[in-house]
Amino acid sequence: VRGLGNKEEELNDELIKKNIDLSVITETKKKLKGTKELKDYVMVYSGVPQNKRATRGVAILVSNKWKNKIISYSYINERIVTCKLKIERGTL
Repeated sequence: VRGLGNKEEELNDELIKKNIDLSVITETKKKLKGTKELKDYVMVYSGVPQNKRATRGVAILVSNKWKNKIISYSYINERIVTCKLKIERGTL
């Protein structure tokens, strides 16, 4: 994939088709940082500043059935984002 661009819905559908609950995507080429609700996933992403060319970027997609398990997330830079999930035996 050459950047996420307008392919978020397509990515959502592919992850559902493959029954994937947690996915990490690199080279999203997104700008800024934040969270976005997709149809079946929550996307936590970190990209370059608004005034820079859209290069790099990373995102973590967590399925809606796991989104209530998200304890915290943080943006380190355009290459690193973290997401902490509560699981039976502690955190992931």
